[in-house]
Amino acid sequence: MSENGNRAFEMEESISRAAAEEKRAVEERAHLRLIGMKRHRALQRDRLRPITNIRIVLLGAKGSGKTSALNTILSRECRRRLGRTAQCQVGEVVKFGRQLTVVDTPGWWMNYFRDESSHFDQREIVLGPSLCPPGPHVFLLTIRVDRAFTETHRRSVQEHVELISERIWSRVILLFTFGDWLGATTTEQYIESEGQPLQWLVDRCSNRYHVLNSRTKGEGFQVRELIGKIEETMSGGSSSWHYEIEMKVLQEVERRMRREAERVRKRTLKKEQQRRRARARLEKLEPLLELRLILVGGRKVGKSSCGNTILTTDSFGTNSRTTSCTEKQGDIAGKRVSVLDTPGCFPVTSDLLTASCAVLLVVNISSSFTDLHREALEKQLEDGGCWRKTMVAVQSWRLAGRHERRAADRGRGRAAAGTRGALWKQISRFGQ
Repeated sequence: MSENGNRAFEMEESISRAAAEEKRAVEERAHLRLIGMKRHRALQRDRLRPITNIRIVLLGAKGSGKTSALNTILSRECRRRLGRTAQCQVGEVVKFGRQLTVVDTPGWWMNYFRDESSHFDQREIVLGPSLCPPGPHVFLLTIRVDRAFTETHRRSVQEHVELISERIWSRVILLFTFGDWLGATTTEQYIESEGQPLQWLVDRCSNRYHVLNSRTKGEGFQVRELIGKIEETMSGGSSSWHYEIEMKVLQEVERRMRREAERVRKRTLKKEQQRRRARARLEKLEPLLELRLILVGGRKVGKSSCGNTILTTDSFGTNSRTTSCTEKQGDIAGKRVSVLDTPGCFPVTSDLLTASCAVLLVVNISSSFTDLHREALEKQLEDGGCWRKTMVAVQSWRLAGRHERRAADRGRGRAAAGTRGALWKQISRFGQ
């Protein structure tokens, strides 16, 4: 303060004036949106019919609060930390005289477009409506209010929602989660201040939205109000009482699943045959006392996290990009293991391949794997001696939260030792 002559900070008048004008404009637009929403709801209430059965499908990005919303709607308590929804889940409850059926679906990365999401996740999203036959009455699209909503996020939402159909928007209600972050800010003020991407989404859903605060005790009022909005949407003049599942799309997905199941059966059989042959060879070899693992793969696939999992330490940094090779050591089951973490797309050359080494090709299963990814990996391993020492490490660790990973790394005990032991047995078959 003495350096400033004990003067208080003075904001430029033009900046203060612009902020005040923007605030007034937001409040005016929010008021108009509120009036429009109330008028629309009043018209829908006039057409309300008695409803005893409501079928709901939850959609949204990863971490957007779908499963928390499911638990709130079904009045289920969950004392453990929620993990990722990998496959569709169905919950049922009788509440306020209605039979509620709620389907939770896997989420997508909020900055991923449709083609970047894994085919497995895309398929689960398409299958979601079929789990509440003959079809859902509404889709609840979860959006976090504590995060920015950009044009990238808007496009991501649109492309993933329209995996089901472009026709479902008339049955979509936006469910704003983490509502406690709004404080005294009204929902309409939040919508108008967030910008065009969110406003486009709200308009696409014909001004249907609801705020859910999972931290509020006695959530009955929130859910009762949500059910009221759902019933209004169901009575909103649609030609069909529920969403008609596009059978051609569903049948094509089921055909693909059958073909995949057959390929899985054949691959599993082939893998077991290879393992039996490898076990027979392994019994004739001297046991490995030390091993070097080389982690390779594209950028942001989780190589460093994979190395930390193997060594059960925070040996490799995961909060920044790996720009150079780093090697760490640890003991596994009385054997010395060295793990070399490499930058993304790092080429593996013959000078890195020692007699007792193995290459772990890390693949992130939470995103799609295209021909471009395959060609990049082939370029990394184009040295003739690499492939015979290479094993694919499917990395799903990124699907857990950071705190979950740390807890697991430090406290898995026998389970972690078992995982490392299984990995050691696999690698030992080709590491000599």
